[in-house]
Amino acid sequence: MTVFRAAHSLKKAVHYSLLLPKTPLLTTRRHAIAYTDGSCFNPGRRNAKAGFGVFWYDGCEYNCCGKVTGIQDNNRAELCAACRAIRMAYNLKETEITIKTDSPFVIYALETPKDGRG
Repeated sequence: MTVFRAAHSLKKAVHYSLLLPKTPLLTTRRHAIAYTDGSCFNPGRRNAKAGFGVFWYDGCEYNCCGKVTGIQDNNRAELCAACRAIRMAYNLKETEITIKTDSPFVIYALETPKDGRG
């Protein structure tokens, strides 16, 4: 995995590249770039509502958005967006994905190895 950080503040983009498992049917390397974001209205309150979006490029049929299930907060929304992008890239047989996000939570989650996962 390679990481390129473009900035230290939340207002600037943080770029993260994640190599996906290679599929035996592909002979050339395919690379996807996804812009992800999540947000929450009234975080920490009973009426909180969170959602996320994944943007590939203008007019792409795979651009999507959705509601967050379960706990409603901005970090969960940001993570849902990144997970959706990774899942979509994998299903589309991409071998590499760059996730462009402004969320330090997502960067931390992707950079920090978990027990038994590398």
